Amino acid sequence: MKLQPHLKLRRIGKACMIVDSQSGTANLTNVYELNETAAAVWEYASAGSFTAETLAKALTAEFEIDFAAALHDVEELLNAWQQYGLILHE
Repeated sequence: MKLQPHLKLRRIGKACMIVDSQSGTANLTNVYELNETAAAVWEYASAGSFTAETLAKALTAEFEIDFAAALHDVEELLNAWQQYGLILHE
């Protein structure tokens, strides 16, 4: 899987948002707000291809969280992102 290339994570104060930057400027029609953990997952995923397992491993390396719990949370997050069209399937 890959993230849609035109979507970018932006931090404004303490808020983390995904915005469409396809036209060179931020399109604020569809903005997705993320919590800090989801923003960390987005940053890991933005490095290229990913799986739920690779993202869960990255979370366990940075945060004190059990792999099974991290994998469950990542899978739910990826399902939501997929429903909103934020992910490309290779």
